[in-house]
Amino acid sequence: MEDAMNRIVKTHYPVEKLPEDLRKGLPQRGEVTVTLEVEGISDTRGTISLDAIFDALPEDLRKNSDQIDEDIRLSRDQWERKGE
Repeated sequence: MEDAMNRIVKTHYPVEKLPEDLRKGLPQRGEVTVTLEVEGISDTRGTISLDAIFDALPEDLRKNSDQIDEDIRLSRDQWERKGE
């Protein structure tokens, strides 16, 4: 069984925010699910901190808590508008 600490899953991630090499072959607009898995880490080598995982992300994919909160608010608003 895989260690969930070595995986990050982002659902409903905008295609247009993906790096160019990951957008290849995808529609220009829409949402995707992005799964990040840390490679080459085993239980015998220890664990990696969440900070280290986020530090490994490209700068344009990093968000602070205020940006994450805003994304959640926008998603919630969009979801509520769909239900109207």
